[in-house]
Amino acid sequence: MKFFSKGKKADSNSDLSGENDSASVSSAEGLDESEAQNRGMRGPSQIPMAVLARKLGMKAGEIEDDFFLGGGSACTENKVFYNNLNEKSGALLKKLSAAESLGNGFSADMSLEIGISDDRMSAFGCLFPPIGAGKELSAEQLTASAQSAGIRYGLNGDLLRKLAEEKTFFSIFTLAAGKAALDGEDGRILDIYPREKQISLEADEKKRIDFKNLNLVQNVRRGDVICQIVPPVPPEDGVDVQGVVHNGRTGIIPRPPMGKNVVESEDHTALLADCEGQLIFSCGCFKVQQMLLIENDVDSSTGNLDVIGSITIKGNVKSGYTVKATEDILVRGNVEAAELVAGGSIQVLQGINGNFQGKVSSGADVKSRYLENCSVTAGGTVITDSLVNCTVISSDHVVVTTGKGIILGGSVFGLNGIEANTIGNEQQRRTNLTIGADPKVYYELSALNKEIHELTHKAEENDKNILYMQTAENLDAKYRQLLEILLAKQATYKADLTAKSERAAAIEAEVKGTENCQITANRLYPPVNVTIGSNKLAIDTMAQMCRIYKSEGEIIIGKK
Repeated sequence: MKFFSKGKKADSNSDLSGENDSASVSSAEGLDESEAQNRGMRGPSQIPMAVLARKLGMKAGEIEDDFFLGGGSACTENKVFYNNLNEKSGALLKKLSAAESLGNGFSADMSLEIGISDDRMSAFGCLFPPIGAGKELSAEQLTASAQSAGIRYGLNGDLLRKLAEEKTFFSIFTLAAGKAALDGEDGRILDIYPREKQISLEADEKKRIDFKNLNLVQNVRRGDVICQIVPPVPPEDGVDVQGVVHNGRTGIIPRPPMGKNVVESEDHTALLADCEGQLIFSCGCFKVQQMLLIENDVDSSTGNLDVIGSITIKGNVKSGYTVKATEDILVRGNVEAAELVAGGSIQVLQGINGNFQGKVSSGADVKSRYLENCSVTAGGTVITDSLVNCTVISSDHVVVTTGKGIILGGSVFGLNGIEANTIGNEQQRRTNLTIGADPKVYYELSALNKEIHELTHKAEENDKNILYMQTAENLDAKYRQLLEILLAKQATYKADLTAKSERAAAIEAEVKGTENCQITANRLYPPVNVTIGSNKLAIDTMAQMCRIYKSEGEIIIGKK
């Protein structure tokens, strides 16, 4: 930290020169030999302030700590101020010595030395006594001296008056203290209902999951409080010793997680259900969903279905029909070569055999007793007893660990990992497994980084040309038109650069978030092709209780 010190009400003879002086005194005043040895000293203190104090017939401290009021010690905030005081003491000793050698008297007025910390939240003071015919200063004059040095807040006038009355010289004290700013507290959301569904899957004696008892439905009525909104606590401003106001950080106003069929209360302190239905938390928002119930099959009697909300189908979904819902789809029967599209989750309590034509697309989880000869795309986890000859793409995990727990043939992609009891079979049907970021993402990131480099170079060159023309004098109409063109190009360059940089950062975060993904299996039969990110491995030997993961740029087959 840097400090400054100023002497107030001093004559020209007391002006600091800034030179150090280690002026010594031949006799150890006030210390006998044994006491000096106990302090680790060979004689009287050579600290310039101590030497000056003894020179003026005052009691002097012997160690650095003695010069801090109340027995404190030097710290980062006041160490430089202490050194500055010793510089002034050395300069005064020189002037005293010079005056004595000439047989002249030397005088200096009483002064208040002031040091202010770098952050301006503390100011330190030290009183120097009058020397010779120098004048004493009143408490009012000392206060004026502090104010003229820039102290505008937190001045300890009572302490300054007391030290002046008691003639406490050569002691460093806290002259003023600022008030630290207090940051405001962020607002927050207090949930009344849980955001994550509490899944409770039960298996029978044959390890088959009963999808009828998932305990996922949370019913709410209109006006029910879903969550409370706690507003931010306002900040308190601070002020430093020079009177400069420092603003505290304003607390962040929480964004209410308000989705469909959810409203704010009139006083904006809560979110309320706006209708009766099922409460879900999806895409960062609470939503109340309404449901359409189909008592029988989806067939020629119903036609294709495309609804807002959720659908529950008590029967089956026949081949050739399409069922679409903005929320969840629940099928209590089975699904043939049909198409299911849901913004939320899809549950099929029996199973899906798509006859190589069935398609399932979900914005959340997909759960089915079995998946065969179909394609599945899920924004969440895919959970099933068996997965045969399917193309599966999951933005989370693919879990095949109940019932037979087998993945056989097809291509399975699980962004965050794949779990199965058995992968492949003894008939050597090829199975393709991919985890981590899609290899296409790596190619996109590489291309983006190249484009960012080129755009940055173009923008820098364009900036140079713009700056040259903006600083030129008497620019003619032709170059003014060129300048406008360059400015428009620069805006385009910077907009493209921002967009591509944000996309690259998002991809890097996505790739980094899947570094610890893995494939686990109790039994693995070849041939199995494994892809993790940009790495590939063909497995041609059987493995048991295995864990497949990426380490130091290579795919490793280890033990569970």
